[in-house]
Amino acid sequence: MVAWADIAGYLPPELGRLTDLAVVHLDSNRFCGVVPSTFHRLMLTIDISNNRFVGKFPNVVLSLPKLKLGSPLQ
Repeated sequence: MVAWADIAGYLPPELGRLTDLAVVHLDSNRFCGVVPSTFHRLMLTIDISNNRFVGKFPNVVLSLPKLKLGSPLQ
C-alpha cells in the first residue's frame, strides 16, 4: 500500500473500515501513536513494522488466530 513512503503521523481508526483490503503494507514509515483497535478487521495480511508506535497493541489484534509476530528478516 504505502510502504517506504516516509509518511509521518497517526494511523486513523477509519483504516479499519476498509475490510475489502486483502494486503496492507504500511511498513517503514514514520507512523506514531498507537495502533488503532479497529485494525482487527484487517485480518489477511498487515505489515506495520519499522514505524514509531508506542504503547500496547490492542488485545483484539493480538488475539487474531493467524497472527504472526516477528521481523520479516527472520
